[in-house]
Amino acid sequence: MAKSVRQSVTVPAELAREIEQSAKRRHETFSKALVNYARLGIKEEEKTLRQLRAVFRKIRAAKSDSEAETYGEELIETMFGPQQEPRA
Repeated sequence: MAKSVRQSVTVPAELAREIEQSAKRRHETFSKALVNYARLGIKEEEKTLRQLRAVFRKIRAAKSDSEAETYGEELIETMFGPQQEPRA
């Protein structure tokens, strides 16, 4: 098992309440909930970076400008989520 390190962390009050509520629902401590959310965040960031790299490779390998533009839109959605077209 990995060695644990004790750290002091300041958490905004609203976030602390959300973590506490989540911990209670899951019958775990605040610390365990905080660690679980940190792990999830790191995994999500790694997943997003893999997706960004994959789309970037598609853009570089595109055979036409229109294909590159399509992949550019995919890149934007990967970074910022689905985009809505502006209303006229």
